[in-house]
Amino acid sequence: MFKKLFTFIAVLVLAFVMIMPQAQAKYGLVKWYFGVYDENNQLVTATTTVNVYTAGTTTNATIYSDEDATAKSNSWDITDGEIVFYSSATSLDIQVNAGSRGAIVTSVTSVSAHRIELPIQGVGVQRSLPLPILLFADYNTGDLVDTDETPGIEKHNLGLALEWSDGEAAEKATTTFRIPYDYLSGGYFRVWADEATGGSGTAGRTALDFEVLVNRDNTAFDAAATDQTPVALSGNPGSPEELTLTVTTDFASLAAGDLVTFKLWRDDTTYTGTSSTEVYYVEFVYTAKQ
Repeated sequence: MFKKLFTFIAVLVLAFVMIMPQAQAKYGLVKWYFGVYDENNQLVTATTTVNVYTAGTTTNATIYSDEDATAKSNSWDITDGEIVFYSSATSLDIQVNAGSRGAIVTSVTSVSAHRIELPIQGVGVQRSLPLPILLFADYNTGDLVDTDETPGIEKHNLGLALEWSDGEAAEKATTTFRIPYDYLSGGYFRVWADEATGGSGTAGRTALDFEVLVNRDNTAFDAAATDQTPVALSGNPGSPEELTLTVTTDFASLAAGDLVTFKLWRDDTTYTGTSSTEVYYVEFVYTAKQ
């Protein structure tokens, strides 16, 4: 009797052991855990916001609270310096922010060093992407700008420049570029420009106007570019100046990998100077992941 009971119990235990791995494999989830440390090698106990991204993007990854696939919010706050979640991904990017301080680690795995160090500096570094003027095209014709286009390429003080003469405000120069994959946030344009002759006050100055289109994979083409605020030159000809062109709309959801079409032209509405406007250099400036 006892022998039969023992045998029956043994069979039940064996069946349970065989079933358990199959139940776990159903979800394919692995535990991920990291400690967030400060410069003194102490766990950060200040409120810290955690974001988990699909590797190489700023798209929130699907994560879970346990191995039973209980949904977990992404992002979330921790106060003990310990990050714990479950995921079936092979690699992820993890960003942490504690006040003005932050860090991001990329392409980590569940078996990577379980440590994220919070540097003294901010979460990202400023970088720029040059947009060579020789790669701009005449938006009306589609031709690359040259000496026969409007705007045209002219030789001036620094070398070659995009040039608009008075009355050419409707002529847009355009280029398309991809947002770098180390993109974290922000985004504006810096332009080196000058004018052939200048004057005093609004009436004597020239200005640059611009707009952007943002396109992304599997999304209908952007057809709603917004005319941004023109930026005037100082009216001091012969002294090139750096202008900042800030996109007040259209960049609200900008992300790594997006395609941006940038259109630039001379403004003759707000600023009515009659001198030629020259653009020597253009770059896109953004905050990059460390």
